[in-house]
Amino acid sequence: MELAACDVATFWISKISEGDAQEIIVFGMIIIIYVLRALAFLENLHIIHGDIKPQNLVIVQSERGFCIKLIDFGTVEKINTRRAQLTVDANKAHTLFFASPEFLRRDSKNLMARRLHKKSDAWAAGVMFYLLFCGGLPWKDQFEYENFCNDPSVKDVVVPEEAGYKMIIELLLQKDPDQRSSATETLMQLKAHPVFGKIVEALDENFCPVDDVCNMRVPDEVRQGL
Repeated sequence: MELAACDVATFWISKISEGDAQEIIVFGMIIIIYVLRALAFLENLHIIHGDIKPQNLVIVQSERGFCIKLIDFGTVEKINTRRAQLTVDANKAHTLFFASPEFLRRDSKNLMARRLHKKSDAWAAGVMFYLLFCGGLPWKDQFEYENFCNDPSVKDVVVPEEAGYKMIIELLLQKDPDQRSSATETLMQLKAHPVFGKIVEALDENFCPVDDVCNMRVPDEVRQGL
């Protein structure tokens, strides 16, 4: 495996400290597309990574510039194609603020239900984008986040206008997983967007097109081996 230069958070901090406004917007969109493409690939395989966070997305230099690679598949879960979620072990490894509301929700006995939804990775990506582009997390501490997850009266995260990617982040940070956008759906929304769509089109010339990932057919022999 190639040697990683740094994780995506370190990369982003270096870019916003030295780039101009237009360049920063493009680099932000490159990060978003790389991450969503990786998650769309897993969605097609019905796989949940389970620990999407900046430290697990690394920058690898290439002849054409750089690429972003997803690492650490130690928390992966395979989900039945007919189900939207599954219950996992109570001690399953996770990273608190990137764990989805359905994973941290408590049952009637006040025990963590530990459910993973097929869109749990999309939630974690939304938190990561919020952290990168807004400069912090939406919640000030663990208590506030767990309350957010368990109090039905607490509304969805509101993303500041100045974040620059408000639409994208809010699609991913829907508290109700059934209302949340998947990585595949978000990519297609980006492609149809009047502004973001132009960036996606330009990036398609250097990466394989978004449609190739979203409409990918996984060979049966690969599925059977998972």
